[in-house]
Amino acid sequence: MKCPNCHKIVENLSRCSNCRWPFYAPIDTPLPSQPVGEALKDFIQLPSGQLLHVDYGKLTLTMIPLTRAQKKYYLSMIGVSIALLLLILTFIGLLISAGDGGIFIVFIGIIGLLVAWMLLIHSLDLVRGLAQIYVDRLIDIEIYQAKYNNRSYCFGYFERLGRVELPRHYYKTAVKGMVYRLTYGLNIRRLLDMEQVASLAE
Repeated sequence: MKCPNCHKIVENLSRCSNCRWPFYAPIDTPLPSQPVGEALKDFIQLPSGQLLHVDYGKLTLTMIPLTRAQKKYYLSMIGVSIALLLLILTFIGLLISAGDGGIFIVFIGIIGLLVAWMLLIHSLDLVRGLAQIYVDRLIDIEIYQAKYNNRSYCFGYFERLGRVELPRHYYKTAVKGMVYRLTYGLNIRRLLDMEQVASLAE
């Protein structure tokens, strides 16, 4: 994680190894690599995918109903996924009927499975109708330019959530030191909304 005091990238310990600044979410106590069953209820999965024990980070997980705009986003993604899936299936059918394709059919099939997975997780979130809410303080923002695809990625570093990928429109308006309410999809693990609030208690 990134230290909010010296801004060095350090390990997830109870305090910064560089300047000794205490962190809000100490997780230097060993965690089970893959808690299962009843043990899972004692953990919160952060947007990064990391499992944080509820006693370590003082980070509460709150669920709220999806807003109308968020439902529209899910519906649009489901529609795009269905259209892509139908296109892929049609293309594979044409290749099979032509007796050609071979490895190319396998490659297209893998893409089809990925699209089907996206369709599934967006559908599950929409049917459940809930999103996760976190309230945390933004301590730093940065932009990373990937060399392999020349794409830029925007990240925010939060006191308890750690590093979170931000859509570009949130990155441009984010202010270091401010407290934000972050809304996440349950299965897609994507930031749906980021709103500035007055305090961590909100």
